[in-house]
Amino acid sequence: MPVIEIHSPDAGPGRDALRTLSRSVTDCLGIDAGHCWVIWNQLDRSSYYRPEWDESSSAPPVVLASCKETYPPEARARLLTTIAAGVADLSGTDPAAVYVALRRVGSGDLWVRGAVWSDPDLDASPDTPSPTLPASSR
Repeated sequence: MPVIEIHSPDAGPGRDALRTLSRSVTDCLGIDAGHCWVIWNQLDRSSYYRPEWDESSSAPPVVLASCKETYPPEARARLLTTIAAGVADLSGTDPAAVYVALRRVGSGDLWVRGAVWSDPDLDASPDTPSPTLPASSR
């Protein structure tokens, strides 16, 4: 269930345009429509520092996308490309100028549909280090 946060000093393009981006993402990942949320945050010019936004007439957005860690590398690459192209289209900028960071949410780190999401395959993976906390943090 990706959540896409778009940050820009420019006004958002409207719900229909954001819904189109959401559908592009769900199609790309092969998940149900509606299982991707898109949030456009218009930033006040006094609340950021990004020189590119002050030096040009176009403000390529900064995008932070969160999704479950279960997607393989090729799906993540498709996801990043789909988001960059979609956001560029929405903002009228070059896809190469859009910054997109993917934040992968681990098993046990997500509350969704009334429960903590966990993936038994990931939880049992021998490659997943067990967290150890100092005695003072327990």
